[in-house]
Amino acid sequence: MNHNSHILGILFFNRPSATLSRVCVEKLCRFIENDLKSRLDTIIGNLVAKGLDKNIEIQLDTARVIGNEAAHTGELLLEEDDKDLAIALLEIINEIATIFITRPKKNAERYELLPEDKRKGIEARNKKASEKSVL
Repeated sequence: MNHNSHILGILFFNRPSATLSRVCVEKLCRFIENDLKSRLDTIIGNLVAKGLDKNIEIQLDTARVIGNEAAHTGELLLEEDDKDLAIALLEIINEIATIFITRPKKNAERYELLPEDKRKGIEARNKKASEKSVL
């Protein structure tokens, strides 16, 4: 058995998959929030306070709670051969990475395609608009 098939086999057992997914969500949230010390629950709360979309919050909390339960054999009954849960958790990780890492990077790359004078004009407009909203 090669390493890749062994890793894929582990990912389709719910307890290890859920635990690893929770660790990935925590790493992503720590990266997004630049917070290396707080508990994951606190980091998610901080993101919510900054206006995190409710759908993203639900996904983060789903992965957090299921991962915690799997790691500490909590109340959730996880069937070891239910691949749907493993896949759902991996999809959450992928979506969070896309929303917070991939999409902003691609948007910044596209914005850089605009001529510099146009970007300066947009920035001036935004500055003027933000000054009006403060008054």
